[in-house]
Amino acid sequence: MSRLKTKDIMIEVETMFLPKQSLPYSSYLFFAYKVTLHNFGSYSIQLIKRHWDIYDFEGGKHKVDGDGVVGILPVIHPNESYTYTSGCNLEGEFGKMSGYYTFINLDTPKIFLIEIPEFTLMVPYLNN
Repeated sequence: MSRLKTKDIMIEVETMFLPKQSLPYSSYLFFAYKVTLHNFGSYSIQLIKRHWDIYDFEGGKHKVDGDGVVGILPVIHPNESYTYTSGCNLEGEFGKMSGYYTFINLDTPKIFLIEIPEFTLMVPYLNN
């Protein structure tokens, strides 16, 4: 698990390889990642944008930008968490992702960025 706390926001990421959704002989390997966002602050926040840098060691570097996560602009109140699961495909057996979320403090309304910790996407047999 990758974990990073910035300001009052903790981001935790767990990854998994999904062999049944992958086609290894066609260079299509699918990975899922579960992200949990914890708001330890005294104010409500809303995640409004995401930015991903995806490094596929066979397919190069890709950037992904968009509104919210999985079609949602979640509001996270003080001392609450929000969890979502998403995924990406790689051409190779190994890659990594990092990026940042754009939040708005709903009390002030100040916009701020929170770094997403870098995490690895790797087929399990490479761990041996």
